Amino acid sequence: MLKSIKSKLLTIIVCILVILPVTLLQGCTREITVPVELSGFSLVNVWKLMEKAIGDQPGNEQLLSLTIFAGADGKISAMDYWFYGLDSKGTPKIYTVNMNSRGQLSWYANVNKEALFRTPPLLVFTEIDKIGFSSIPLGTDGMEIDIKFQSGNATYADPKLYELKDGALRPLKQVVFRTDNSWGTIIVDSKFKNKNDSGPTTSSGSYGSNVYQSWFLSADLAKAENVEYLQ
Repeated sequence: MLKSIKSKLLTIIVCILVILPVTLLQGCTREITVPVELSGFSLVNVWKLMEKAIGDQPGNEQLLSLTIFAGADGKISAMDYWFYGLDSKGTPKIYTVNMNSRGQLSWYANVNKEALFRTPPLLVFTEIDKIGFSSIPLGTDGMEIDIKFQSGNATYADPKLYELKDGALRPLKQVVFRTDNSWGTIIVDSKFKNKNDSGPTTSSGSYGSNVYQSWFLSADLAKAENVEYLQ
């Protein structure tokens, strides 16, 4: 009798340990796998797969951040992005999507009462897909891509500034923001193990020898007080 009770208690404890984390994470899954090679990687594809899996209300999403790490072998080692959206019941939430080095995707969500306004994820992801990950030079230690949002006053004056539009980069001389509306910056960092290593170059010379670059979408540049192009 005592042995039977202990067995039942053990079963209940195991069930709680298995079910509780899933309940807290509100839908964590690792059933979706995508290619990790930069040459075949698509943020739009990831977005559509996760949008279907999460089941949020389309059209309300706002990207909050994105980070991608890739090795010198041309494979993504890790990725995560955060976005705001409404679930199927209209509850506002912050969603986090993670991808590991095997291309397995997982996600979780937390309720967020405050509405957030940044940039629709599909708009940013489409522009990055157009230029293509395989066209972004890798350093001897790989690369990192970050998308950050901010508002307020900021001046960018750097030879490594670009407007990203329709899969092409247009050099910028200076960008000045003075606004309460948030804008996004896509930061591309080609990593090198040694400080003396020269930066990446391409046959077209589009990227020059710079290691660290900042890209802006046209929609974000429209929020700027002043935009100057190099050409």
